[in-house]
Amino acid sequence: MKRWVLFIAIMALVIFSSCKFKNAFENAEEIIASAEINEQWQVTAIVLYKGNLKNENEMTGEFCVAAINAAGEEVCRYSLNEIYAAEELTMVFAENSALRVRDYNNDRIPDIAIGFPAGDGSGEYKYTIFSFYDDGNILIQPVKGYKEDGFIHSVNCGNFAELRASVGVGMESAPGVLAGIHNGAAFIPARYTWTGSEFSFVLEEPFVIPQDGVPNEYGYTVSIIQTRFLKPMAAYEKDFSIYKSYILGSFDAVVTDKNDLEISRLNINSLFLNREIGWAGTFPLAFEDYNGDGNYEFAVGQALDDSPEFQYVLISIDDEGVLSRVNVTGYKDEGYIYNSNEDAAFRKVVVPYFGIEVTLNNGGWSKGYYYWQDNMFRFRNGVTVG
Repeated sequence: MKRWVLFIAIMALVIFSSCKFKNAFENAEEIIASAEINEQWQVTAIVLYKGNLKNENEMTGEFCVAAINAAGEEVCRYSLNEIYAAEELTMVFAENSALRVRDYNNDRIPDIAIGFPAGDGSGEYKYTIFSFYDDGNILIQPVKGYKEDGFIHSVNCGNFAELRASVGVGMESAPGVLAGIHNGAAFIPARYTWTGSEFSFVLEEPFVIPQDGVPNEYGYTVSIIQTRFLKPMAAYEKDFSIYKSYILGSFDAVVTDKNDLEISRLNINSLFLNREIGWAGTFPLAFEDYNGDGNYEFAVGQALDDSPEFQYVLISIDDEGVLSRVNVTGYKDEGYIYNSNEDAAFRKVVVPYFGIEVTLNNGGWSKGYYYWQDNMFRFRNGVTVG
């Protein structure tokens, strides 16, 4: 394809970004996705296709990733078929297909992840990380440590993936990529950590989200660990929630003693009616004796789709390190404390009873109180705020 034809095709793709190619392309390369990499230098990343339409949303054939400059000149390209050692590849071209630009290794150079099924029966996809430089050159980032070198393996995030950049989930703080690998029974969380020269696979067992020590003489530690990985939601997906865009799946609260021996475990999803739960990032645990019984409690919350209030479960840890759910009643769904503040460190009150003060928004801002009576927290209305 001549360069000026390529440039016109890119401009058409920008104007008609939702276009689907419904004709069979046998002898010409067609642009099926693009993304602006550098506005100043006007470098654009594109994916080219040559082959046949498998059905309305699937293409099978040859694919290339390339970079062009403002003049429509192709600077660099890689054959995806060569990278994945396949004469033909199949790509799903869904309604929201587009190249997703991120900086996965925090080097201030934009990256794009493109992947295909691993083909090993695991259900994983394997992704190549392409870095695009200001001059249009492309570098494939090295990956090591899990299955085939050169690929990040993860749950299916689509051919044009928006993987989750990791900036401190778990016990480490190095940049990298969150992934979900299949262990034979389910997808579990893992990470590819950037070492400065490559993405290195790390499997943390357990995979810790927050972890804090209980402030008493027993030396207990409480951890929220992820036991099942689900693909976090992306901004372009229907019913997107920022609170499910980073960490999503199944989780347990686990108590360990001074010798790191597990004492107690409680599944968090079961406390939220076995829903898929998640957060926009890691969070601290806040311990307080809200009911005056001598045991510490901590709260774990979830955002609600149809309300500005957050829904919290309150969990108690006794002097033997055993976890149990604290009973709550009186406002909306039974068993939950509601608060418009996403900080789980509630304001403790002691008059007229031990309890918790919250701010609610149920048609208007107001204070609310959960007082400890008859072995449960009972809700009472407060005063209107503002």
